[in-house]
Amino acid sequence: MAEVTYEKTGPVTGRIQLAFSKEELSKQLNEELRKESKRVSIKGFRKGKVPMSALRKLMGNQIFGPLLDRTIQEELFGYIEQNDIKLIFSPLPDEDEKVETISATNIKDLKLSYDLGLEPDFELHIPEQSFTKYVLKTDDAFIDEQLESLRKQRGETEDVTEGVIGENDILKVTIQEVDGPISNDTSLYVDSLSDSVKGQFLGQPIGTSITVDDLTTVEKDGTEANVKKYLLELDGPVDDEDEYEDEEFDDEFDDELEDIVSDEYAQSEFEDAEIDESEVEMEDVEIDTVEDFDEAEEEEEEFDEEQEEATSSADIDLSGKSFTITVNKIARLTPAELNEEFFIQFDPTGEITNEEQLRERLAQNASEGFNKQGVSMANFEIQKALVEGNDFEVPTELMKKLSKKDSESDFELFERGVRWMLIRNKVAEQKKIELQYEDVRAEALDSLLQMLGGQRPGFLTDEFLDNYVQNMLKDEKQREELSGNALEKKIMAAVRDAVTLEEQELTVDEFNETIKAFNEANTPAGGEEE
Repeated sequence: MAEVTYEKTGPVTGRIQLAFSKEELSKQLNEELRKESKRVSIKGFRKGKVPMSALRKLMGNQIFGPLLDRTIQEELFGYIEQNDIKLIFSPLPDEDEKVETISATNIKDLKLSYDLGLEPDFELHIPEQSFTKYVLKTDDAFIDEQLESLRKQRGETEDVTEGVIGENDILKVTIQEVDGPISNDTSLYVDSLSDSVKGQFLGQPIGTSITVDDLTTVEKDGTEANVKKYLLELDGPVDDEDEYEDEEFDDEFDDELEDIVSDEYAQSEFEDAEIDESEVEMEDVEIDTVEDFDEAEEEEEEFDEEQEEATSSADIDLSGKSFTITVNKIARLTPAELNEEFFIQFDPTGEITNEEQLRERLAQNASEGFNKQGVSMANFEIQKALVEGNDFEVPTELMKKLSKKDSESDFELFERGVRWMLIRNKVAEQKKIELQYEDVRAEALDSLLQMLGGQRPGFLTDEFLDNYVQNMLKDEKQREELSGNALEKKIMAAVRDAVTLEEQELTVDEFNETIKAFNEANTPAGGEEE
């Protein structure tokens, strides 16, 4: 047994010293060696009759290292637990203390010292100001728009050989630069056109041609990036269906929804993960002959040339260029009827059987993602107010030792995280918040549904989910992550109940702008460059 001494060196710091006598260490080693002597066979000695001195030389260090490490851990943490010493982080070995090297054949008295960061004793102050929780505005006009979009996605198109352009038509057009080489055949959806361009096409026959001085004015909310990618396809051809879905659906809901981390204020990193669509992964190519090698090399050269051409095309400056848009074909889109077949396609479980239920589900689906972002932003502001409104001492110098390789801004984030952890623990203690299996199960389900795009397929039965959760909990890393996230959500729910929250409705565009502004305001300096 070690002789353990403990002293408080400050309001939030302490020091523990462990003193092991060489006699005690030698005794423990001999006990372990005796156990091993009954198991091992050494040439020249009968089993169980190997002299202790020979065992020390042959396998002493192999046993002594793990034995010493285990003994130190048991004595150190055993004392901390027995005396209910509450730590912020694990004990830090005294780096300035000179510790003599010992081995199985050269055991000496051993002294080890550890610095402790102690939890401060403080009174929790709940912010008195009100906080805003943004929610999506899902009025009738919004649901009408989503329902119409859904009907169009599931509708049918047919070519129009006679007649004029209508509201629900898809135009197969050629876009040609005036007195220039740029030309492309693409599709335009009449209901996505700007009012000025739509007015020039409606009621006109096949063969109609108009001239525009700025292609960004062709579609609603047009940008130069979209013009180059979709209208002119300077980055390569785009599938018509993908184009429609990207512009009509994904842009509206997904492009601006940036992930907000679960421990919002502690980490305070809100960065977009952008994927450069010009990047292409080249799979390994098996090369068996010289001819194959030459062919593969030629293909790679062609690929590089195409990439260079695409890059140079994407860099073309379109300012000052005029274009003609000529209608070659008209395809008329007939939105799908709201009937039993439509409802079953939308919800194979059969829960949706009429338009009213469908509208409710559309509102729910649309709100879910945005409202989660609204809660995350509210959480951030609440956590920020709690950290700034509760002033207590933390072991700063010890924390700097822990993060000595970090920059000053990184240390500020680290200190903020420590302060939030202490406040969070205090909330859990005061509110008697405990983690239950159902909390972890719900977190696992949420994690799974996120991977599946937010919808629960029919095969996800309760039995399947329980098996899935059990498998996840067998993995220590996943178990800790799920448990941590579930506990964080319970704590934040309790905190939100304790403060004043005011809901504010936002349209999709307003919500996207709010998220964008929020991320820009709370991204650490230099974060975009990393």
